[in-house]
Amino acid sequence: MTILVQSFLNSATKLATTATTATTVAQLKTLVYDIEGVSTSIMEFYIEDNSATTATALVSGTLGSYGITTATTIYSSNNISALTTGITADSHTASFQVEVGKFTYDAYGKGFVVRKDNGPIDAYMSRVLALPAPPARQYTRLAFTYGQALISFTLNANGTFSNVTVADGAGGYPYGGAVDPAITMLGNQFVGGTSPANDIVWEYTVDTPGGAITGLTYRSGTPPTGRLWTFVPANGQPSFTRAMNQPDGTQFSTEEIDGFAAMWNITTNSDSFLQGTGVNELDISLIPMGTEFNIYATELGAGPDKVGKQLAKLELARLRRQAAGDTSATFYRSNNIYDVDLLADKYTSNTSTVGTTSTLVVARPWTT
Repeated sequence: MTILVQSFLNSATKLATTATTATTVAQLKTLVYDIEGVSTSIMEFYIEDNSATTATALVSGTLGSYGITTATTIYSSNNISALTTGITADSHTASFQVEVGKFTYDAYGKGFVVRKDNGPIDAYMSRVLALPAPPARQYTRLAFTYGQALISFTLNANGTFSNVTVADGAGGYPYGGAVDPAITMLGNQFVGGTSPANDIVWEYTVDTPGGAITGLTYRSGTPPTGRLWTFVPANGQPSFTRAMNQPDGTQFSTEEIDGFAAMWNITTNSDSFLQGTGVNELDISLIPMGTEFNIYATELGAGPDKVGKQLAKLELARLRRQAAGDTSATFYRSNNIYDVDLLADKYTSNTSTVGTTSTLVVARPWTT
């Protein structure tokens, strides 16, 4: 049997490596790099005990020194789970200067760009590109802009509709003659959608002129079908979600001062502007240029293995705080043992349990 390692690109996949108990952590990184091409500099590995309440980070030495056997699954974590950076505002139509480690966006443009780094940002984009096709999404009893009709339907991954039904559409719907039997559904009712870019026009039929709606068919409009990204402004304004196209890694800065740097370009799926005052839009009167953002692919979020990631980060922080016993180290802390149950927001089975502890504890979750 082989030692299984969780994939960096798809957390549901376990990689069958050639690692043995005599393989070192450094050698394991090389083995995984050969399989997935993820930079070794951002790889983190850890194991959990049988109750999954504690995690041990794999720092150095052999796998056997951690008690690892062929029955052990080694978990993996990138040292970023979301791309948190400052942003600047450069025009997408005139300048592509991209600062290292920063997003560049244009509130009057249709996306954002970030410089490639041959490190965690590139690895994150690789994870986005490795995601499976977006699933079909169910939309139930959404309101129209006319009358009291409510619609339910499935938006398929390819942008088509199925299972279209209507309810509460009785009475008053004009039909026949010069009447255009059309009802518009605002596009911001879609996850990641905006209006008017994603508005959908449905054509209806009625039982009798002026009567109840008996059927609906799609007429026009472009629903959002791309990958969802979440934008979280650091100034306290609400986050918003947009459907975006797959990251494009073929473009370069147009600025000589920038060294014509290679960059990732992520554009809106509906070819619509980020800026606006509606739902899922960037309101620059509330979120001015220069606001820091946390921007991440919604489906990846903080990682599907939230319990493991939380424990892994605590374990890595513990090792840093203990500084291998060197109390003169700048990052040494006397409070260097953690108690996960002291966290106010502990994950259990990937569900946040807000208020895990009812009283405040100094320096939690760190104890002496």
